[in-house]
This record gives sequence, structure tokens and C-alpha cells, in this order.
Amino acid sequence: MARIVATAALLAVSGAAGSSAYAAPTPACALTSERLLRVEFDGSAPPAAAILRGIASRLRTVPADSQIGAYAYIRVNMQAADSALDPPCPQTVTAYAQEQRWRADNGSGQVTGTPWHHDPAAPPAVETTVYAAGELAGVLNGPVPAAPSALAAALDANGHGVPTAARIRAVADLNGWHYLNRDARQAVLLFLADIDGITYRGAVTGYPGAIAVSADNDGWRELLVLDPRSGVVNAYEQILLRDGQQLGVRTPYSNARTAYLDRGRTPQPDRVPGPPRH
Repeated sequence: MARIVATAALLAVSGAAGSSAYAAPTPACALTSERLLRVEFDGSAPPAAAILRGIASRLRTVPADSQIGAYAYIRVNMQAADSALDPPCPQTVTAYAQEQRWRADNGSGQVTGTPWHHDPAAPPAVETTVYAAGELAGVLNGPVPAAPSALAAALDANGHGVPTAARIRAVADLNGWHYLNRDARQAVLLFLADIDGITYRGAVTGYPGAIAVSADNDGWRELLVLDPRSGVVNAYEQILLRDGQQLGVRTPYSNARTAYLDRGRTPQPDRVPGPPRH
């Protein structure tokens, strides 16, 4: 299934419009906008470490924690910038995709959803891809570690280490391909709390009761929306903070966003998790 992947080095695009060599825009080039998630503290913000540790100390379970099965199930809505950098003016539009993902620790599974498209009112037909063992890569090999130090070592070993912003992206990716039970969510919170440079952004419009934390690096901001009761990640956003003219956009610009709509465990692909066992 084709994917658009936003990165902090301008943009890497696959599956939608391709990108060509960058040409400096002329003053007449129009800039497009993409609204950000609205947070309580958009400018200067306090450190997030103490808040993250406090959440980790009183973390609740969620119903999906009691589900069983070899496959992690995650349903996501995604959007990302799709750029054409041809002269005289670079142009960027927003592309959209929806996926249901089933993935086992051995790298087998299934992805079903609508491929990347530009008109959310007219999505393409649903596609399904089935993966044999080892074909569906996750962030980690095997279960998500329940200890912060083990989680950090595993992420570093798989190329998801420093800088601080990369740790935010790693947590977002982890939530996109693995089921995180209460112990794993606690490890993630403590893992983030131990990293310098993560800030607390407060409440988030559209996510009642949730909070946001973020990290900035070289003109980009990586942001996570968290449920402070359960530690569940509700959303991720990558924001371009400056130099948007290189992509034909007005900054700050929402370069990529993922909403995690549902998650759990299931015994086989193509089955949505049912009510938890009691």
C-alpha cells in the first residue's frame, strides 16, 4: 500500500505526487496553509518531565488491555504534505489515507484501507495487502519492553534515538504498529520524561481531557496528544515552524498528522477486536 512519509528534512514522498529538485520561489508564488492542532501553550512552554512522571505514577488500564491475540490492531487516519517542487513555484497540497493494521510480533499481518488521495470527499477504493512473517516491519522486533531503559535501548538499536524530536516520532510510530498495554505505556511516559527538551503544551482542542507534549528541532516540531489518565496516544503531529516558502506553504504548517482511532489485540487479521474478556 503506497504511503506518504513526512520527514524533518523537507519531505520524502512516495505513492502520490513525486518531488523534484528544489527551485527558489519567486515573490509572486502563493503560499498555502494547513491548520495545526490547537494547544493551550503554543509559544513558550514549561518542561514536561514532571507531568509525564506524574501521569506514569497513576496510570489506569483501558478495556483493550485485557484483549488477547497474536495481532496488534490499530486503526488510523493520516494526512501529510504532498509537494511538487518544480519551478517557478513549489506547490504543496494535503494528502489523506486511512488504514486498519493487524501486525504480529513476527512481522506478519494485514493492512486494509484507502490509499493516499487528495480529495477526502472522494476516496479511492479500499485495498488490502497481506504480509507473510518478516514482511511487515514494525518499530521494534518482538513485544514492546515494559522498562524505560530497555525501551530506550531497543529504540536506539533500531535507529530511533537522538535528537529529542526523533524520540517523539519513535513513540508515534510505535503506537502506529504495536499494541501498548499499561506497562508499555508507563515505560513510554518514563522514557519521554528522561529526555531533555520535551515541553508541556497543555490542553488540545478536539481532544477533551487530553494534553500535548512536544519537542523542537531545526525548524520542526514533533507533538504527541496523550490521555493523562491512561497514557494512550491519541494523535501525532509534525509541524514546520519556519522557511515554508521552500515548500510553498505558510508557517507554522501542519506537515503530517496521525489520529489513532482504535486499538487492541485480535487472534487473526481482518478481525476487529471485540469486547474485552472479563
